[in-house]
Amino acid sequence: MPPTARLPTAEFRSLLLAPIRVRLRTLHSFTHPQCARIALHRAAPAATCLVQRRSLHLYKTARAKTALGMHKVLDFDLYKPKPPSESPHRVNLVKWQKGREPEVLKKNLSLQELYEHVSPGNFLFQVDQIPRKLEGKFEAIRDQNIAAEFNNYAIGTARSEAEVSTKNAQTDGKQLGALKNIIMLLSNPVSYKPLVLDRAYQFIELGSPVEFRIRLFGSAVAVKNRGRTLDPEMVPWLQDHFPHMRPDFILKAMPEGSVYLIEPVTDGRIIQFVVCKGAKEMPKLNLTTRLFRVQGAVEKSL
Repeated sequence: MPPTARLPTAEFRSLLLAPIRVRLRTLHSFTHPQCARIALHRAAPAATCLVQRRSLHLYKTARAKTALGMHKVLDFDLYKPKPPSESPHRVNLVKWQKGREPEVLKKNLSLQELYEHVSPGNFLFQVDQIPRKLEGKFEAIRDQNIAAEFNNYAIGTARSEAEVSTKNAQTDGKQLGALKNIIMLLSNPVSYKPLVLDRAYQFIELGSPVEFRIRLFGSAVAVKNRGRTLDPEMVPWLQDHFPHMRPDFILKAMPEGSVYLIEPVTDGRIIQFVVCKGAKEMPKLNLTTRLFRVQGAVEKSL
């Protein structure tokens, strides 16, 4: 039988021939694969996206069975905020209602005095709208004394903003339900601030762990800021002057018996931690310890 003809695997072109034109979008798709387009009749996107996300998920990373692809945890260190009593900042406690001017209840409170007003189901939120243009601009916020200008805070109550529900709620003393994520920014709209904390409270009450992601540099880091050495005083200063974004204030406002499932960590731009309601059946392994074991495994693999 005659041998089977083989198709050429490469084609050589003379340098004198016209160049081959390729769309830039085609080259981009090779280096940065994207999700397939969703058909119009599809109700939800398929879970086949190949793009690597930039966000770190503490809960998923700590429970991972492999260190492969967990390099985002390398920049994070344990974060322990200073006690509220050490902050020199002063704030006003106000009564806030939508569509009305805030009514001042107490003036010139220290953060320690403000902390005493927070309790399970009574969370702290800022009633001033910080301009979005200041998001992530630490030097401008500090030098323009923005914290002293936007220093009005109110106490919100659980279930006053929205009622939430979750499938397979773990309310029988067992943990853990489905993970929920909460994202907070300095420039969040005023109406969003109590809503997101109310939802977090109810999710934890229903047995779900909630991962809080406090973005100090906004939703996206500008290209000029990537890889830049950050001011080591940025995180402590912001935590001293914006108490509604402090992990200890948030934890105290969650349901009775709530604990850190993963203690606060930071990379200098984001503060993250996971809170859950204490239950009879809890993970035997300390997930904070497990998170840094994964970090160590990633470092060894480099």
